[in-house]
Amino acid sequence: MGISNLTDLDALFKREYNEGSDVLKGQQNLKAKMWGMVKTSPLKPSPQGIYNPVVMQGNEAGGAIVENEGFQDPDPLVPVQPSITSKLVVWPFQVTGSVIALSETDKVAFARGLDATQEDNSGRMYSDVNRQWMGTGTGQITLANGAGAATTALIVDDPLPFRIGMRIDLWTAIAGTKQVLGVVVNSINIATSTLTLASAQTWSDDAIICKKGVLDGVVSGGPYKEIMGWRGFCDTTTFSTTFQGVSASTYPQWRGNVVSAASGPVSQDLLQRTYNRGPIVGGETADTLFSNYGQARTYLNTQLSQTRYEPGEIKGGNLVLEWGALKWVVDHTAPIAEVGFMVKSGVEKFQVRDIHLSNLPGQTLYQIIGRDAVGGYYRYQGNIGGWKRNNQSR
Repeated sequence: MGISNLTDLDALFKREYNEGSDVLKGQQNLKAKMWGMVKTSPLKPSPQGIYNPVVMQGNEAGGAIVENEGFQDPDPLVPVQPSITSKLVVWPFQVTGSVIALSETDKVAFARGLDATQEDNSGRMYSDVNRQWMGTGTGQITLANGAGAATTALIVDDPLPFRIGMRIDLWTAIAGTKQVLGVVVNSINIATSTLTLASAQTWSDDAIICKKGVLDGVVSGGPYKEIMGWRGFCDTTTFSTTFQGVSASTYPQWRGNVVSAASGPVSQDLLQRTYNRGPIVGGETADTLFSNYGQARTYLNTQLSQTRYEPGEIKGGNLVLEWGALKWVVDHTAPIAEVGFMVKSGVEKFQVRDIHLSNLPGQTLYQIIGRDAVGGYYRYQGNIGGWKRNNQSR
């Protein structure tokens, strides 16, 4: 048997690791649960984006009158056209010629190595777009919880979206000053919310933390590089005063419902207020309830202490957490201090394709110029959006 060539290797990649594979969505702690819950729109993005007319205000001049009273002047419709523009996410990889050549006498070993490598690459990309979808839409992962001076210990508001080996930047603000450039995360202490960095760095309190390069060249107000996130989708004006090109300041009805717990723990009252806000303001009731593990644990603890029955046998642990008619979905990348009530029909992926191996040059692998190696990359082009925010609550 001859040495594996690009054609043979290309077939392996296409057969095992292209789009639509559930295997790619469930690797280790790289699961992309929330990403998989968003339906895909039949509409495909264009270079100019996807536009749809939305009526922000209508004729409110009608009402009760006496018999000889004149009419009020009618109000005009106020339509706007939000637009959803696509974002590009890539995940490059390389395989050296030696790896290919040395597998000549052991095709099974090579296939297993390739299998592990590609599951890791695709799993990490799915996990990253899942993190983006649970994020702010600006590229911000979280904030620094306190300033640091020539230290490797970075305390953050939310440590859960990070992974060992991730390269991060720290900025004073969007379009502000970059204080840390591409430092590697060596370890993560969830209990203390501390990242250990590969080298000592200096940053200010509340510095914005993002993946390397994500805020480079970005201006305040966008456009941003990352996919629209849940916290940006269901937002008032905290992360952006505009959404899909329409001002949420000018049109308050173009806002999500954000209910404050006033620093208190999740409770029945908070859940009921948040759940009710959607149908009150937006006319639709949420069908999906989700949070991170911490919020689910806090709520579960309050409910277990309120159980008022004596079972015939004693069992420990819990099986399913539900609230009312909703199953409580838990995702480790969901915002650490929040609970979300989503109307799934109001959120869509507008994409060219699902995550897939790019075949831009006509094949999924290409020669690395000047090196004994071949490379390729996973690719996603699209975005998450919708035409109604005020039925979503968090």
